[in-house]
Amino acid sequence: MKTASKVAPIYKFNPTMKTWTKYTGVLSGGYIYLFAKPKDPQPETYVWVRNSDFEDVDEAHFGMANAFQVKNKYSET
Repeated sequence: MKTASKVAPIYKFNPTMKTWTKYTGVLSGGYIYLFAKPKDPQPETYVWVRNSDFEDVDEAHFGMANAFQVKNKYSET
């Protein structure tokens, strides 16, 4: 985390459970790394964001303000 561009709380939606999970998001290089706890040595998952499309999503549908979807050639999150 010492070399990260940005560090902030971020929530990720689980469509199966229809719940939001809070992570510590770390922007580094072309990725956002998602850590369950800020002091964890390894991220639980990551999202490629360089050259990705970001789309706003309907707050009424997802129940979270300022939600967005990341789409790229590798995945949709």
